[in-house]
Order: sequence, then C-alpha cells, then structure tokens
Amino acid sequence: MITLITGGIKSGKSAYALKLANQQTADRPQKGIFIATADSTDISLQNKIALHKKQREGSIFTTIEEKIDIDVAIKNLDPSCEIILIDCLTLWMANLLFFKENRIDRDQKINSLIHCLEKLTAPCILVTNEVGLGIIPENKLAREYQEELGILNYKIANIANSVLLMISGIPVKIK
Repeated sequence: MITLITGGIKSGKSAYALKLANQQTADRPQKGIFIATADSTDISLQNKIALHKKQREGSIFTTIEEKIDIDVAIKNLDPSCEIILIDCLTLWMANLLFFKENRIDRDQKINSLIHCLEKLTAPCILVTNEVGLGIIPENKLAREYQEELGILNYKIANIANSVLLMISGIPVKIK
C-alpha cells in the first residue's frame, strides 16, 4: 500500500502523514522507519527538521537520514519493518538536482526508487510538495526543478494506491 501526500508549503502534509502512519499501525506491535531527505543547509531548515523530530518523539519511528540513496535505504530495511514514511520527495529532488547533475543519473535514481516502492510489502507513505499550481519561475534552475518534481510526483502518484492533497490542513482524497 503506497500513499502519496501532496500539497503546498505548510499545508499540514508531514503532520498528517505521521498521524496516518500511527493510525495504520495502532492495532498491532509497531516498528516504523522514517526516511528523512533534508540536508540542513540553513537555519530555517534546521528549525523545521528540529520541529519534525520533536513531533516524532516517543513514536514508532526510527529515523534514517538519507539525502540521495533512499532506494538503497529501502532495500536495506529490516524485513520486520511495519510501515515506512518518506519525508520528503521535494527535498530529495532538490538534492538530486544538486548532487546528480546528469539527467541520466537522476532518472536512474527515480526509476530505482519506484522499483523499490513497487516491491514493498510494508505500507509506505510519501510526502511531497505540489509546485506546479503557481507561476512559472523566472530562472532556468527553478523551472527545471518544478518540472522534474512534477514528473516525479506524477510517476509516484501513478503507482500509489492512494493520493491525498492537503489544503489548509485538510486532506482531500484524489485517488
């Protein structure tokens, strides 16, 4: 079971993903993996990471911090893992653009992630941002990022069993 949660900035995606994961494991022993993709490059991102860590305190999750190789992290998971939460594809794509400048390398990483997700037996919740509803960015890198993330979101939504759009903290079922 793959669930994709998308929406705008500060729309409640991460909090809802955590709530959904806890609901899905409420009736049995719990062992969850949280794959964090953020690279704490500035103070505002460091604060956001600290807030997200605090929200997970005392939860079922063990955190794996992985900027690029989330496909490898998934392949190496303990088979007893009962749920996986990946937060977020938005930052993962930024990392791919920064560290994998070659489009072929990025496409290989994306295809490898999709392949891993399709083989999972544990439920997986992925968080991403919807960046295609606003203006077209002025600079080339921002346009490339918007396009690449849009394509990634499309591919993940295509294999997902469920897709939710968060609007002002309210989940709207898309698929």
